[in-house]
Amino acid sequence: MAITRTNLRMTDTAVITPLDRGATGDNTADDTAFLQTALDDSNYSIVDLQGKTYRITSTLTCNTSNKEIRNGTIRYDGVNTVPQARILSVVGAVSDTSYPLAANTFVGDNYIELTSGNLTASGIVAGNWVLITSDANITNQSATYKPEDMVKVWYTTTTRVYFTESLSFKYRTAETAAITKIDTVRSNIKLNNVTFKGAPLTRKDLGSNPLTPQATGASPVTIRVAHTGHGQSVNSHVYLANSVTGSGVDASNVGQSSHLITNVVDTYNYDVSITDTGGASATSAFGGSTMVAYTGSTRGVLFKYCTNIIIRNCTFEDIPMTAVELQHDHNSLVTENRIGNSTLSQPFNGLGVYTLGGRHLTISDNILTGRGTAIRVGGTQGTIFATVSNNTIESCNFIGVYIYPTTYKCVVSDNIIRLTDWQPREDKFNSFGIRSFSNDFECTGNKIEGCTSSGISWYMTAKGASGFGGYCNIANNTIHAPRSTAYVALDTNATMHCGILIKEQSSGTTSPTCEGSRITNNFIFGYPSCIQMIVDDSKTSSSGEVGWKDIIIANNIGLATPKAGYSKSAYGVSLENDMHASINGVITSNALSLGATTTKPLIRFSASSSDNVRYPKASTLMGNALNSSGETQTAISAILVYDSGLSTLVGR
Repeated sequence: MAITRTNLRMTDTAVITPLDRGATGDNTADDTAFLQTALDDSNYSIVDLQGKTYRITSTLTCNTSNKEIRNGTIRYDGVNTVPQARILSVVGAVSDTSYPLAANTFVGDNYIELTSGNLTASGIVAGNWVLITSDANITNQSATYKPEDMVKVWYTTTTRVYFTESLSFKYRTAETAAITKIDTVRSNIKLNNVTFKGAPLTRKDLGSNPLTPQATGASPVTIRVAHTGHGQSVNSHVYLANSVTGSGVDASNVGQSSHLITNVVDTYNYDVSITDTGGASATSAFGGSTMVAYTGSTRGVLFKYCTNIIIRNCTFEDIPMTAVELQHDHNSLVTENRIGNSTLSQPFNGLGVYTLGGRHLTISDNILTGRGTAIRVGGTQGTIFATVSNNTIESCNFIGVYIYPTTYKCVVSDNIIRLTDWQPREDKFNSFGIRSFSNDFECTGNKIEGCTSSGISWYMTAKGASGFGGYCNIANNTIHAPRSTAYVALDTNATMHCGILIKEQSSGTTSPTCEGSRITNNFIFGYPSCIQMIVDDSKTSSSGEVGWKDIIIANNIGLATPKAGYSKSAYGVSLENDMHASINGVITSNALSLGATTTKPLIRFSASSSDNVRYPKASTLMGNALNSSGETQTAISAILVYDSGLSTLVGR
């Protein structure tokens, strides 16, 4: 082995540095090739950056397992030849061939069945990793959210593949259920004390009508962009925002999109290629007077088809797009990292940590600032067993923690989330502290401030014919509304503005039932309403009982203070559109106060958004302290005396 640097650490044969391969680490020279060579050397398990800063001009890849990268800075300074260049990519490989299941499986099974011929053809043996998938929509949403289990093969028989873990979704042959072998899995990868620094995001105002089609005709359309001192080059990308329609080109195909620069005319103009179905009908200048161009939209690190991933004590700077991305990974830990400001005036969603698929994910003890959405768990495919805890999220402008419908079980606990009072993004009008669509949802001990829509929201999605919407435990959270009156300007939006929102969210005819859920020991201050629970009673479930079954709302302190100018209704606790109201429910020991600007009841059972009367069924309302300066004592208790006789009212 040739030694190209004199500082090779001969005392530790497991460690290599990029300096050993010819890098300078001076933040000026292009060290891409030398750093890549160090990563590719399978003889060394540790790549020690030795506190240096390495300038790279293209994406680095890690193509071996059992690798640690530690102690230094990697700065991306390349041309964005893709819409958002990544600094580091660690990606395995999945087979091109999937094999259909020979029989249905159920939640909790630890095996699947194939025909003997397909099992032989698949090449699947003990120790392999596989993906189990289907085309089923596991929610009742209009979009398709598909199940996925990433599991390790324990052993095989003639027609069965057994796994080391149970399946978390059901897979049906009629829904194209299949198994796919992951040919290459990257395992035991660790990033420790590394700073990933992207190309700084630049923003330029384009002036009035800066876009001019170079010819009429069908897509793709070449459009010249007037841009003084742009400093761009061919094959780089630019993100255009705030376009208006003109010359037959739809604004949605221009604005809020990344485009390839195909020609640099001079320092004042460049051409981009636009995909537009209708094409250009004229060559007149268009775009409006507020268009903006952004360049430098770098991504951080990507792990895909990996196991045993640790990202610890790393820093991500100048990365306006996704900083940490995990796709189809097993047993991942993202902890003690600092993910910095992504520039709030930019149009990107700016995800801090994003996961898609996989299982056993922990995101803990991180500091995330200035993102669009700080943490997003799940996407179009299933994520199983996720924990988001002890993170500090500051100055985000959309969502603190976003849990997608494909997430099977999720715990969100002990996070501090402070969002901005108002959002600079033109296309976003509401912000959320924690927004979850997961099947089962534990949300405890969080401190949330500054959300214009809701502090904590859980959206139930029907699962198959059963109509069971899952379970939630929302407890011991502190939720403060924005200090400003930001949500007043949003009161025409359909989203509820309240401390805690639980809402049935399905597009089909089956409505889920919320059973055994708990909302306890929360402190809610400053929203128009404290707690709202909404079910669409135009739909039915297989049991015929749609609504809130066996729920407990207890020991909450809610101070609702709808501000002047807010036109929507305000309540302490509201159960709306509930076909059977509360079944075996308990609302007890809550202290609720409503501001002077409303005449609505503090506790409300409702059959519609305009109906304040619905009979509770076998429910107990006991020991609640109710206070409203907006109505009389008789009006406060009016909703409670409309009792069917099956419920118990003790004290108030």
